[in-house]
Amino acid sequence: MILSGHARRRMRERGITEDEVAEALRDVVAEAEAKTWNRVNLWGRTRAGRILRITTYRDNRSYVVTVVAPWRGPR
Repeated sequence: MILSGHARRRMRERGITEDEVAEALRDVVAEAEAKTWNRVNLWGRTRAGRILRITTYRDNRSYVVTVVAPWRGPR
């Protein structure tokens, strides 16, 4: 897993750990197109049950563009 500088900044702001991102990527519960054509939004669950929205590149899902802990899951 590669975290962009933007993703690392957002994780710090939102209290999200690198371990939580890795856990959520292992347990993806939904996915949807992102606003940019070459990206995808993945909703994953951590072991503690926290849902994270992780934006990755469509053709390289190991590169994390940004991470959000939404108050609700996918719409």
